[in-house]
Amino acid sequence: MRTWDYSLPTLTKTKRFMDRKPWVDASPFRQAFYQAYPLLKQVKLDNLALIGGSVLSLLTGVFTSKDLDFFVITNNDKLSPEDAAEFAHERVKAFITDLFNVMNAHNTELNDLETNTRKTNPDFRIRPNQLYNLDLFRVRRQLNVYTIELPQLNGISLPIQVILTPYESLAQLLQRIDIACTAIAFFEGDVWFSEMSKFAFENSCFVVDGTSRAPDHLHRIVKYFDRGFDIILTSFDMSKVHTRNFAFGEVEVIDMAALTVVATKIKGTNKIRVDHIKKPKVTRPLTEEDGPAGAFDEYGHVQDSSFKVYAGTIRHNNIICLLNDNPVGFIVDGEGSNFANAFRQWPYITDRMLLFSYETVKSNVYSEGALQLDMLFKYFPFLKPNDLVHRILGSYVATMQQDGRRAAAIFNSTYDEYVDQVLDELIAEQIEIGKKKILEMGKLPVKMVAVELRYQTSNCTPEEFFGTYFKRIETQQ
Repeated sequence: MRTWDYSLPTLTKTKRFMDRKPWVDASPFRQAFYQAYPLLKQVKLDNLALIGGSVLSLLTGVFTSKDLDFFVITNNDKLSPEDAAEFAHERVKAFITDLFNVMNAHNTELNDLETNTRKTNPDFRIRPNQLYNLDLFRVRRQLNVYTIELPQLNGISLPIQVILTPYESLAQLLQRIDIACTAIAFFEGDVWFSEMSKFAFENSCFVVDGTSRAPDHLHRIVKYFDRGFDIILTSFDMSKVHTRNFAFGEVEVIDMAALTVVATKIKGTNKIRVDHIKKPKVTRPLTEEDGPAGAFDEYGHVQDSSFKVYAGTIRHNNIICLLNDNPVGFIVDGEGSNFANAFRQWPYITDRMLLFSYETVKSNVYSEGALQLDMLFKYFPFLKPNDLVHRILGSYVATMQQDGRRAAAIFNSTYDEYVDQVLDELIAEQIEIGKKKILEMGKLPVKMVAVELRYQTSNCTPEEFFGTYFKRIETQQ
């Protein structure tokens, strides 16, 4: 039952009101969940809480979630941080192993059935779509996030992410979630809400207080607005909104510092009718922390159902991370019956992998007269960028000038031969350095940095978020 009275500025759309009823019973959700994910009915979910859009999608039925997000709940506030981390990792490994074993047992049972039945009925066959393709069971870990590509009988892989960060209680986890309408959990066979998430669910809205402008947070604001949830802006000054264009049937742009709103109408005092919202093209200056060499965004990629992480992608990512001294970017993976390889502390990198990878690098870093500087800097970090450019380009140009070569004739087949020779030299030097780094890899410190980006802490002020539309909220003394 919707009770929001629009006492604060609210972004909304026409013809999208979703009727809500007070939450009463979880049994319809359980039925819908196990109908959508029948394999999980055969796997223990103890100490695992399903959070976020997948829960909300089954509750509302107005959109479909592409992935599942599980978190570990220890239900034990007496564990030390080290013991809690060990508990979480063992629980996740058991969950992944159970998934494989259930699928394998299913296949074994049907294969045995086929073998026994064909003794009396030679034409009997088990159809391929009745079996799980275990070769497509893939597991990878980056820092504290496991991503599982779970093959299903319908032929579509289901991405499941499991976060290793342990939480003492479900309440502790729900308090950390940034978008209130997603702070809903399926845990211990029941559906759980925080106070704010129950309000958000029953009123089809959520609050944006302007305390984070992290790219993933902004992406989720836009996503859940598009999925039918209004946005309550706590520190927004309605008097700053231009309205002149509305009289001519045109839109007005509300250009907050962290969010762009294309408005079509102001209704009443605080209701802003919206055509669409989007992130600004640039939300803040980029820093080295935004994208170290080899940085890989598991959350971002899993949202794109067309994106697949292949073995070659992982190998190149790990080599770049190794050479650039970025162990936090490593991806540890396993697939098929070797899925447990993903449980290793470090990725598998060999001298042979280095050689094969640099064969690919050489063919791509310079092709048809085009030099890929970004790739050059990533794969040859033993030299500074300016030294690399001088060695592969500046030195050649200087030599040609000294020889009296005209500018228009500098870059010809001679340069192609020069680049080929220089790349061979660079690759030989970098591979030798890489071999030494492989031997030293096991000595690197383990930094289990939390990378669940959608649950970041505050990183800006409301004034920085709302910009010129900021309105200071007066608090009662």
